[in-house]
Amino acid sequence: MGMFDNLRKNLSDLHGSHEYTANELFPAQFMRAYTQFKNHDEFVQNCGFSVTNIEEIPQPDLDNYVKRVTQFPSWDEMRTKAVSELISR
Repeated sequence: MGMFDNLRKNLSDLHGSHEYTANELFPAQFMRAYTQFKNHDEFVQNCGFSVTNIEEIPQPDLDNYVKRVTQFPSWDEMRTKAVSELISR
């Protein structure tokens, strides 16, 4: 199967409504490549907020945290890259 066939299949699989866990969206490989953490759980544990879901953090604070500990300028940019990589898997 060619690269474009694989991408087409992945896009087809994503059609509709799907929910992914944070660890599926941000696998360890992604976190090691783009952040200073080994996995998403470590990223959340070190955010300085007492939350179970990283999106519970106010947007400006979350963006500042992401900018400080990742290669991304904002949470939206980080999430967009993760979705892009998820689709290409």
